[in-house]
Amino acid sequence: MHMHTFRVSVLFGILSLLIEGCRGHFASSHHARRVGFLLPVTAQSREPTRLTRLSASDSDVNGEASPDCYCDSETYKRLSAYFTDEEKLVDEQSFGPLKNAFLRKKESGDGFIPLCFNLAALSAVPEVFHANFLSRGEDHWSTLLQIRKLYLEKIAKEEALSRLSSRRSELAKAFHTSPEADQASLRESSLALRDETKTTESRIKELNEQLDTLIHTLPNIILEDVPETELIVEKISTDPIPSATGDVVPHHEVIERFSDPCVSRSTKISGTGFSAYSGDISRLERALFNYMLDTHHKLFGYKELSVPFVVNASTLRGTGHLPRFEEDLFKLDERHQCNGDRGYLIPTGEIPLLALFGNSRVPVDKLPLWLMTYTPCFRSEIQDYGRETRGLIRNHQFGKVELICLCDSSGSDHFHNLMLSHIEYILGSLALPYRRVLLPANQLGSTSSKTVDFEVYFPSLKKYIEVSSCSNTLDFQSNRLNLFSTSRSRIHCINGSGVAIGRTLSAILENHQSLDANGRLEITVPQVLKPYLDGDQKLTEPLP
Repeated sequence: MHMHTFRVSVLFGILSLLIEGCRGHFASSHHARRVGFLLPVTAQSREPTRLTRLSASDSDVNGEASPDCYCDSETYKRLSAYFTDEEKLVDEQSFGPLKNAFLRKKESGDGFIPLCFNLAALSAVPEVFHANFLSRGEDHWSTLLQIRKLYLEKIAKEEALSRLSSRRSELAKAFHTSPEADQASLRESSLALRDETKTTESRIKELNEQLDTLIHTLPNIILEDVPETELIVEKISTDPIPSATGDVVPHHEVIERFSDPCVSRSTKISGTGFSAYSGDISRLERALFNYMLDTHHKLFGYKELSVPFVVNASTLRGTGHLPRFEEDLFKLDERHQCNGDRGYLIPTGEIPLLALFGNSRVPVDKLPLWLMTYTPCFRSEIQDYGRETRGLIRNHQFGKVELICLCDSSGSDHFHNLMLSHIEYILGSLALPYRRVLLPANQLGSTSSKTVDFEVYFPSLKKYIEVSSCSNTLDFQSNRLNLFSTSRSRIHCINGSGVAIGRTLSAILENHQSLDANGRLEITVPQVLKPYLDGDQKLTEPLP
């Protein structure tokens, strides 16, 4: 058989089975918030993805093409210029009828966007992913073509392995019913098939490892409503901004004046980027995270989990934080292995919180899951931000309430907006002047498809500083973590800070400060925090 004809045959016979992972949207209720029971999946028992064959409406193989047929669109004509003439011929003949199943038309304007982030989609529409990645300022074209090449070989090898298995079963049956004179020949054939099976299995393992390495170098796709280069201020709160004059005491000075002298030694015992404080400042910090946890649980239905503060490298790869952020992580030395792997301090509670659900199947009727945790976070990077490096704005260690929503793929935009409203409620209840901004493509984290930041005003700096970042990652993380629903439908992951404790504490110290009759600093306690501070109305600077 001619090699090209064979490849086309393989593609139509097998790649047409690659749709289930990108389709199947199931309705879900946001009132279903309990974690329920998870069905564990081991690597040995994981079933290979078996995807439904394209229908005429999916691929337009039969009948008239739909108005949204990708291959007939101006978008495909433009993006197909990425291919060489030979690559374009293969793309049209081998993948053309399959492409529509991996794409959806953008709601506004021209263009298409991938339905999912997995090897099947990357192989079917690499040109669409490439155009999307370019909006981040990243070129991954050669990687995408390499993924397609290896994935096609993997599919062919898996089909060959299936045929070998069938042939070995046939020989085994024939051996027991054949005359003794024929058994030697059958035994020889069986041994040859066994050796060929081992060789094929070994190659499939190599291909899986190579594909895993390549896919982990790619960022997430970007949603169509994300601006390209300029952030969009979506909302500014009505809380008054204090007069940004020299009378405003910076938060790091407030902490020094309220705390015991010993806290100044924190840099001596840990170095720069680590802070200590005491007295009412510590009480206020504890009040903040208790209030946030209580509010997210009682008002919005989040389930609280306590998680490890150390994770292994494979966990960080699963959530998309390795290999890209290797230099920003605190590593444990080689003596401290985590399940046989290198250990790291967590940079965010998102990582262990998500990873606890890896290799699982969530019952459909339990979606969405609203989860939260409070953890210290550790990040090694601190650039030179001038005055921002003083105090609690940019530290190696900081506390944060992390929010997670696991939801059906059909509702992630809705649940992203819900989480944004939860974060906004916290900031509004603390009477802090804030703004809500939609980040542009060139500022998105690699795991995010869309990110909205909340920034609080710091009068001492005369600027807004981020206290929360809330992102929709679609199925980018869930696919890596092997996390699906029991119906095999895709799960989308949404994460957000609910919120960063140190920066929020600092904002309160600057925005709610005043002087008493004796010239001592006072911090007016936000109404919602008073029950957590024994009803105190104000926190007053201690006497010398």
